[in-house]
Amino acid sequence: MIRQASAVVATEFRPALDAHDGSEGRKVLRDVPTLVLCGDRDRMTPIEHGENITEALPDADFVRVPGAGHLVTMERPDAVNGALRTLLERAGVPGARDDAA
Repeated sequence: MIRQASAVVATEFRPALDAHDGSEGRKVLRDVPTLVLCGDRDRMTPIEHGENITEALPDADFVRVPGAGHLVTMERPDAVNGALRTLLERAGVPGARDDAA
């Protein structure tokens, strides 16, 4: 099912995604601690897109997840959780350093 969905997204939604201008969203996030997380094997979204977003956001961290594709949260949950924990710590969220049971 995931493979079928990926093919549908690539063929039917790609033109809309390519035309999307995210500059308004970036304005909102300028002063917000942000995590930009990308799998280095993502064939849907080039790694350069994540790097460009990170450059546009002064308070953003960029994390490249080795061996992960577009579904990085499903493929590498430990790496994602670690990056999120780091973001929460940096943002000063109480309890961010506590290990989940």
